[in-house]
Amino acid sequence: MRAQHVSYRTLDHFLSDAVRGVLTPILYFDTNVLLDIIDNRDWNSLNLYRYAWQNQWQCVSSIFAKVEMLEVKQFHRFKRQKQRIGWSSSHIKRELHKRDLPPRILGNISRSLIARLKYRCECLSPYSCLVEDGWVKAEEVKRKTNLTDKDSIHLAEALAIACDLFVSRDGFLLSVAKRYIWAERPDSVIGILNSVGAQI
Repeated sequence: MRAQHVSYRTLDHFLSDAVRGVLTPILYFDTNVLLDIIDNRDWNSLNLYRYAWQNQWQCVSSIFAKVEMLEVKQFHRFKRQKQRIGWSSSHIKRELHKRDLPPRILGNISRSLIARLKYRCECLSPYSCLVEDGWVKAEEVKRKTNLTDKDSIHLAEALAIACDLFVSRDGFLLSVAKRYIWAERPDSVIGILNSVGAQI
């Protein structure tokens, strides 16, 4: 698959054509943006997703993002439980790898996450494209940068599906991703879209 943006010099021109309906971009949403959407916690992430959905742009993420979101939700549940019984933040961090959430709670967290994903991210296409070449790319990214394993996999997934724009709120990940692909924060993308006539 070949990214559509390769014939464009700037993201502004690319998104201008997308707004006019000349092309249909593929946007890759990082886990932090998906969490913004399902938890209804960031206006920019929500409105970018809604705009893309209304205009039938392709919104994608990795199946790996679902695993990462489950981890975040489990951590927050564990943290809340331990704070209620008086554990300090440092004690919680030390014991995090020994999370003792019972199967019933784990099931509730999983079901809640799946329901929110279906309700709030109905047009999101989960991909898991990392075949051998993708894993080689993930390893290359990891070897050449200080990205975490998770972020290296996200970037490799975005590259494997030839997405046009990588959307994240992680500043360091974005700085590395920009070496490979257009990468911006949701608020920056909305700013560009508004400047080319989208009116979000």
